[in-house]
Amino acid sequence: MAEREKQKLRTRRALLEAAREIVQAGRPLTIAEVADRAEVGTSTVYRYFSTPQQLIAEMPLPLADDFLADLPEDPAGRLQTIIDRVCDMQFGDQTVWRTAMMMSQQRWLENFDRAEEAVPLRPRARVEMTRTALEPLSDVLPPAALHRLTMAILVVYGTEAMISAFDVGTLSPAEARDVMQWSARALLDAALAEHAAMSR
Repeated sequence: MAEREKQKLRTRRALLEAAREIVQAGRPLTIAEVADRAEVGTSTVYRYFSTPQQLIAEMPLPLADDFLADLPEDPAGRLQTIIDRVCDMQFGDQTVWRTAMMMSQQRWLENFDRAEEAVPLRPRARVEMTRTALEPLSDVLPPAALHRLTMAILVVYGTEAMISAFDVGTLSPAEARDVMQWSARALLDAALAEHAAMSR
């Protein structure tokens, strides 16, 4: 990678880290404050991110690759590892993830009547992580069954599941993690059992 590209990457990471620190402190996120904390001009921030919403949306993304490192070979173990890593990050940094959720819902409210346009609301990192966890099943389950399983598991971990577990279920972090792990295993077992029954 050329030095210029490395510098761009360092700047982008510095801006994202500055945004994370502001959100963690419970303050409204503005381009001006991000620039001040990162010690750059506002024009620099705008070259990378045109709105605070873009900063919020991309804050989690640099961590996604870490979730996929050194996964076990079996699907159950891969799911457990990824869910554990997501829980470790989100449970310890709820402010960032709740803020990201709030801003995605604000974008939905602002654009819900634009039926003719697809409005991107959330990053798709969790979709890709779940697909990666289930890759060993690509030669086992039919595509439709594998897709359904992937979409079902998306529901039982991540930001939405964390908020439901803590705010609605009033679970402790340990209980929330256990419920997410149990739900993912139950869905995996159900999909495999259904496929086995249909193959007889």
